[in-house]
Amino acid sequence: MSIKKAGRNKINTSRIFAKYPQLATGGIFAAVVIIFSILSPIFLSPSNLANILESTAAISIAAFGMTMVLLAGGIDLSIGATVALVGVISARLLEEAQFSIAPVVLISLLIGILVGMINGLIITTWEVQPFLVTLGMMTIVRGVALIVSGGRSTYVTNELFKSIFAKGDFLHVPVLIYWMVTILIILYVLVGNTAFGRRIQAIGGNESAAVNSGIEVKKIKLTAYVINGLLSAICGMIILGKLSSGLPGSGEGLEMEAIAAAVLGGTGLKGEGGNMIGTLLGALVIGIVINGLTLLGVHAYIQTVVKGMIIIVTVVGSISLTKQKDV
Repeated sequence: MSIKKAGRNKINTSRIFAKYPQLATGGIFAAVVIIFSILSPIFLSPSNLANILESTAAISIAAFGMTMVLLAGGIDLSIGATVALVGVISARLLEEAQFSIAPVVLISLLIGILVGMINGLIITTWEVQPFLVTLGMMTIVRGVALIVSGGRSTYVTNELFKSIFAKGDFLHVPVLIYWMVTILIILYVLVGNTAFGRRIQAIGGNESAAVNSGIEVKKIKLTAYVINGLLSAICGMIILGKLSSGLPGSGEGLEMEAIAAAVLGGTGLKGEGGNMIGTLLGALVIGIVINGLTLLGVHAYIQTVVKGMIIIVTVVGSISLTKQKDV
């Protein structure tokens, strides 16, 4: 009897996590915090906690955009390349063309919007698999970044730009945290409290039912890709500000980290269960693990392996919970 009861409890627990995936994310978040606070005496210091938030800001913002795309039943592998293109163009405009900050920001945002719009239009017009479209776009955009930069980095000396997007602070709080929290609030309200949010969640829950209920699925998907492109451009400017240099190789692997954070935060690969708070927790889990390993002196190469393992475990866990939910 006790064995049967334990089996039932295990099934019930799995179903609870499948229905409320953010509970699992919260548990993982608490576990990694406890583990690293025990292993490192400085892990919970205010300066290190601020460092974690700063270092995960770009991943979080990229993951918020990826969550939007996943909710719409898509995926985007081109965000890292968009970050690189925005970075090299912004750097050259600031340093070589001597543009002021306002037009540089506008051009950067338009680049992100354009990439997102092209992705969305191809996917919705010809109904091509998002994975294939954005994989091709990733290669194209990365190639354009290499052409624009000539394969060289451009150092940025504009201190105001770097202060606005990466290295500044206000009331002793790093500006990166303001960027992350502001975008989180906007998207949380957009997804959770607007007609657009209800429609995009309906698509993620059941696209066929959404179509039958009269939702303009193609328009919603296109909008999701545009928002994602816009956020990718913001990430590009943030990373440019952090590195003080426009690099054609910047943003490499960011799309994988964004997918892992979104899925770890409870967004299914088919778009079900998305939640921006969960995505933030997912990004913080990745940031905490990398920060904790750094404090423990683990080599950066090994950290890359660990990030890959997190991605695999996250995807497998998402698929398992989806199957459990369908049982």
